[in-house]
Amino acid sequence: DAFHLEVPALPVAQGEIVSLVGPNGSGKSSLSRVLCGLDEPLGGRRMIDGEVVNSSVLNRRVGYLFQNPDLQIFLPTVKEELAYSLKRIKGISSTTIEQRVQECAELFDLNLDHTPSTMSYPKRKALQAAVYYLLDRPFYILDELDSALTYQAALKIITQLRGRGAGILVITHDQRFISYLNSRVYAIKDGRLSEV
Repeated sequence: DAFHLEVPALPVAQGEIVSLVGPNGSGKSSLSRVLCGLDEPLGGRRMIDGEVVNSSVLNRRVGYLFQNPDLQIFLPTVKEELAYSLKRIKGISSTTIEQRVQECAELFDLNLDHTPSTMSYPKRKALQAAVYYLLDRPFYILDELDSALTYQAALKIITQLRGRGAGILVITHDQRFISYLNSRVYAIKDGRLSEV
């Protein structure tokens, strides 16, 4: 069976924060998976800068932070986790990688020698965000970032990711958190997305 969700439009500009709300099971995470290229839509278009893009382009342009950071963290140390994706980019020297990893660890208040699997949940969320920060994506989807984090910790992560001008889609149930974001808000209700 196909999941049906009517999405007339969901524009997110670089540098902008947009919030997405809706009841559990309404399709917020399913929509996110389509927007970042993990799932294919049944119809419609996904566009960046006015050009229709496919899933492989979205995979390289949109960072999707899952609700559970452990689905995206798998190496024995923070240092290895942060360096992993950078090592896969051609033309970056090991010295540059080491410098970027060190700067990023300081920015996200992470200890390079720590073992991710034994870190607190907020620290694992920070590491998850730091990995994407190093990849410097123009867009990020943050799926229930505020779940089990203080508002201050969640807002700090958003500030860091937005610091280079990224557009951010925040999925949340928390109206108070939305009020701190000062964002446009879209809601899913009865299978349709609309701006609130």
